[in-house]
Amino acid sequence: MFIHCIYIYPNENKNQGLGTLLIDECIADAKQNNYNGVAVITSSRAFMAESGLFLKYGFLATGNDGTGNELLVFKLNGGPVPVINDWKSQLPKYQGLHIVYTRQCPWVARMVEEIRESDLQKRLNLKITELKTPLEAQNAPALYSTFVLINNGKLLADRYISLTRLNNILRKEKLI
Repeated sequence: MFIHCIYIYPNENKNQGLGTLLIDECIADAKQNNYNGVAVITSSRAFMAESGLFLKYGFLATGNDGTGNELLVFKLNGGPVPVINDWKSQLPKYQGLHIVYTRQCPWVARMVEEIRESDLQKRLNLKITELKTPLEAQNAPALYSTFVLINNGKLLADRYISLTRLNNILRKEKLI
């Protein structure tokens, strides 16, 4: 099982054990379904869970991608340990401006729809690709495949960003 997102809101509800309860439920669900374990990608950067809660729970770090993302695993039985795919080798396939995303996160799906409804996609010849299968997500051009912004093989963003941040990145890259 993979924990895509863990989020406690509003902030006054944090540090009350709710994250641990959510992880408890994930572990119980994984056990009930006879999964090999539970995995999560963590990062200290925006819009990602940090590793502390998971390490405290007993997850083990099994790899990092050299960009601040870390794969943590809670093993339940003797199955194979997940590994980080060579996502960087996928980047050169994306020439031009691309958004690659999944509908795992409602914020990302909403943002992509806003981009489609604006003139931005047409004006920039922006190609938008939705990853629909687990295999597509595993072969994504970033470790965290929920939202990826790429220009000519260069990774510009690898997690949810606001429309304001998107415009700032596009200005910085001299695309708008």
